Amino acid sequence: MLALGAFLVAIGAAVLVLSTLCKGGTTLSCGDVTWVNKSCFKVSAPGILCVSNSNASIPNLKEVKPPTTCRGGVAYVIRKPGEYCIQRPFKTLPSIKLCAIKEMSGIELAVWVSSSLMVISGLILLYRYMTKGDEVEEEYVVGDGHITCRARSLTRHECRITGVGDRSPEIIRVISEYLRSALNYRVRDLQEGYAILERGSALGFGRKPVTLLIHAKDDDVILEYSVAPLQASGLYDLKEFAEELNSLFENSALRDLLNSPSGKPSE
Repeated sequence: MLALGAFLVAIGAAVLVLSTLCKGGTTLSCGDVTWVNKSCFKVSAPGILCVSNSNASIPNLKEVKPPTTCRGGVAYVIRKPGEYCIQRPFKTLPSIKLCAIKEMSGIELAVWVSSSLMVISGLILLYRYMTKGDEVEEEYVVGDGHITCRARSLTRHECRITGVGDRSPEIIRVISEYLRSALNYRVRDLQEGYAILERGSALGFGRKPVTLLIHAKDDDVILEYSVAPLQASGLYDLKEFAEELNSLFENSALRDLLNSPSGKPSE
């Protein structure tokens, strides 16, 4: 959750900044007008008329504060195309430009909307992560003390079942079957000495993507969890995995296997 939130905020903000620097959004695009004679001119579209001489007067047009694009002088609102005339004569015609409003293109609008949603979503995820009330720990001991879970990194976690001896193949089978049937893990490979399971979707829909390797080492069975980096929540993931294994211990044949020193479930 933390990594995904930070990623969304960073990427969304970067796209918004780049779009702004590239003059995305609503802007004024200015161009010269067409002169009919020494005092009249034509405009082909509505917009803001920028006149370089502040003494210029154009009848029937509303004067407004010149936008930055005008660079001084006087400005008028043009509401419809047509022919307009400057009322006062000048020895030298003033420079007149028509600044039309340029709206976002469809692609620019889509980029702005998507990047804004990314930033908002990222901030929501970060807020949820920072205000999450659940207490988390760096180590959990569950299953009546048989299972110890520790975080190895933000995305990797390890749970170890110690002292299982020759019971490891059966323990791997029981764990795999429970995770498949009760917790919707997919068994990608199951052998006598190891198993590979997966859950979630790479596209991020539903549960977060997790890959689990279960294998035997010496007298232990080790469960190695790997969480998709963009959706990893660190110690919150560790807590979830420990709770899953505790549920497994309480609701499957694993309890009898671990409590049976002979390697067979107790009668």
